[in-house]
Amino acid sequence: MKKFIVALMILPIGSVAQTLEIPYSDGKIEYVEVVQVASTSSSELNTRANYYVNSSESATMIDGDSIQISFEALDVFIAGKDNLKIKMNYDVVIEFKDSRYRIICKNIKFTPYPDPFHPQPITITAGDVYRGYMENKSKLGKQRQAEHQREFLSNMDSLIKIRIDEIKQTMAAPTPQIQDDW
Repeated sequence: MKKFIVALMILPIGSVAQTLEIPYSDGKIEYVEVVQVASTSSSELNTRANYYVNSSESATMIDGDSIQISFEALDVFIAGKDNLKIKMNYDVVIEFKDSRYRIICKNIKFTPYPDPFHPQPITITAGDVYRGYMENKSKLGKQRQAEHQREFLSNMDSLIKIRIDEIKQTMAAPTPQIQDDW
């Protein structure tokens, strides 16, 4: 019986102790992926990226060899016993060189929507959430908070990876040609 109780006490700690594959460095979370596209010029990659930008409804900065897109995603992240609506803002930069491009997802920030308990919400960076998770996961009495932070980061990770895959699909396909029907 004592072994069973000890096993139950260790079980939640083991589930929190699983590592997250989050690209964290220097207090920031940035996703970087370089993709090779054989026999494709920088200008063709730029055209494909512009096609993606035109199909999205986000603010954009276009520079000769790069495009920066700002996204805002609304998601419901589990926080404590209640669902908390969070606005996630992040930037995606697509840089071009001959036969390759680089996708960088950065400046990831979270802002809860105002509610009666938080009339003035505070924006927090993804790096701060990750740092809190790393500090809390091994502290006695902080495992539940670390579990919530882990779930929060896991949701963020999924959303960012979906965005990267979406961009890669657009960049892989040749740009549709407009038919001249005159």
